[in-house]
Amino acid sequence: MRTIHSFVDNKDASVRHRQLRPYLKLTHLAKMEYTITQQGILWTKEKWDKLLTKSPTDEIEVNYLDDFVIAAFAITSMLVYGRRLKELDNPNTDAAWKLLSRLGKEGKMESKPADLLQSFIEAEDPVTKSKMSSNEIHSECILMMQAGVDLPSHTLTWLVHFLLLYPQYHRRAGAEVRSQVDPDHIITYNKCREKLPFVEACLLEALRIAPAVGVMIPRVSPKGGVMIKGQLISENMLIIINYAIANHHSKHWDRPYEFDLTRYLDNSNARNNILSFSHGKRTCPGRHMAVWQMLSTIANILKDYDLRLPKDFKHLRPDIHNEHGTPKLMESHFFAVIKPTNPKHDCRMIISKAHNAKNK
Repeated sequence: MRTIHSFVDNKDASVRHRQLRPYLKLTHLAKMEYTITQQGILWTKEKWDKLLTKSPTDEIEVNYLDDFVIAAFAITSMLVYGRRLKELDNPNTDAAWKLLSRLGKEGKMESKPADLLQSFIEAEDPVTKSKMSSNEIHSECILMMQAGVDLPSHTLTWLVHFLLLYPQYHRRAGAEVRSQVDPDHIITYNKCREKLPFVEACLLEALRIAPAVGVMIPRVSPKGGVMIKGQLISENMLIIINYAIANHHSKHWDRPYEFDLTRYLDNSNARNNILSFSHGKRTCPGRHMAVWQMLSTIANILKDYDLRLPKDFKHLRPDIHNEHGTPKLMESHFFAVIKPTNPKHDCRMIISKAHNAKNK
């Protein structure tokens, strides 16, 4: 069954976009903020704080990719299936992926729909007045489960990785949050957009350098072939756009391989050149929900915790550079999303309570 990301015909893609667009706008997502916050950052904080209270050194080591994946699963399962799945409390993230596979095969949904599911049921194209069939709704729910977990969790992982390798930006982002927000408050998405431009720039730059989705879904060249930039592509050939290459193009980005946040602070239009969510009819419909989740998560983490690299990190440090003269990044590979190759080792950090949180 085709989904919004796999339609070949632009007309079909346009219909689905018109059906879903009203329900994935910021105004509608505001109704879901409680669920996003409760299952996301509050769950993460509860887990980390419990571990910290038991630590004799007042600091602990966490695997941030594992925790981001579980939180994203919790958020998306609540929004799509209307319940938190007990399997998500298993610290082994493999259990979560097996659960997703089972849900996809069984097609189980709660009798009382969650917000996103209800939105999909009610979705109607204002032009054709068509609604989605039950199979189409199910396919979009499964897509939302997959994309709603992969993109936020891996983008947040790369963002934390960058902050640990660029301590000057890490310090500035933390200082911005702690100077603008009461330590007792949970930072909302609107507060992030209003008060935290530097933290938002951190997220934008992570999306640019390390887009979680590495390539666009392939398209097939038409009968007779097609000319692209003066090159003839024969018919029936797969055409794939590499997001990372587009985001690193020197025509649009000065020092494209450097994690540089000033490019957004000095130019409000720079974000328009980031292709990570695609553009036009193929724009990711869930981009607002992903950014909402990621921005509020990283802001609250920076408010409440101090982060540092483990002492045994000898291969990934701010002073170890790659061929571009920038801090060397952890190895990664592409499988649906750009994933760390050695997450159990490379996605570790040491956390402790932030000074302002200790003195509450």
